[in-house]
Amino acid sequence: MEADLVMRAEVPFEANSCGRRAWGRFNRLPGNAWQLWQGYQASRRILRRFQPDVMFFTGGFVAIPMALAGHKIPSVLYVPDIEPGLALKTLSRLASKIAVTEDDSHAYFPDILISGLLVILPVRTCSTGSRESAKNFLDWMQSCLHC
Repeated sequence: MEADLVMRAEVPFEANSCGRRAWGRFNRLPGNAWQLWQGYQASRRILRRFQPDVMFFTGGFVAIPMALAGHKIPSVLYVPDIEPGLALKTLSRLASKIAVTEDDSHAYFPDILISGLLVILPVRTCSTGSRESAKNFLDWMQSCLHC
């Protein structure tokens, strides 16, 4: 689904497959660990090609190999829910900054530096923005990483 949305917006996109949650059933652990390793290696190749200045994550186990491969690149983790799931909790340990939608989310990150950035989650499609305004916003987000 993401590939179609991103390509329609003419944003460079490259899919990366990774294993299912490696913390699943014990008998699936070896296969999942292998897939996670393959996802990590593919993420390293993608990062070498794209050379991002910053990474933005919203959770999901598919983000973990990329976050591990890009651990030296500044990253923002956006927590859209009040209570983060296991993937968000894992990603929070690798994130440079964490942005939340709800103040109640702060309780789930007691040992992690919270950026103080409260994000408003839109409920309707935002189609009035331009590529330039989006780039300006992302530049501003990147400057916040160095605060």
